[in-house]
Amino acid sequence: MGLDMYLDVSVTPEKNINLQGQTRFNQDDIDLDLERLMYWRKANAIHQWFVTHVQNDEDDGFTYVVMREDLEALHDTIRNVRLNKHKAHEWLPTQSGFFFGSTDYDDYYFDTLKETEQILYDVLQKFADGPAPLFTYTASW
Repeated sequence: MGLDMYLDVSVTPEKNINLQGQTRFNQDDIDLDLERLMYWRKANAIHQWFVTHVQNDEDDGFTYVVMREDLEALHDTIRNVRLNKHKAHEWLPTQSGFFFGSTDYDDYYFDTLKETEQILYDVLQKFADGPAPLFTYTASW
């Protein structure tokens, strides 16, 4: 058991209409074809960022719609933390929780940030042109 986190994108935009303006949903109730963009394990600081900035402080296990601007902001936050490691506890704090993993600012924390920064950069480049796709974030533990 542990904190498992997923960033996905809808590969069938015509099905996005099923959300009808919702910002959160239960994946079992919505027929979407999602492609996995990133998987994290016990990256509690990143999870807390999503809870704070996307989920309105609701840590409830639902799937949330993530805007491109959210991904850009997360990317910028991670880049800034990697350049100013002494600010990690302020700008991207760890979060304790049942099965959430370590709250240390150690190699795992910074390695996860480095990987996430690169993947977010790639995702943002891949989807830079055309209509904004539907990104989603889900966590379970």
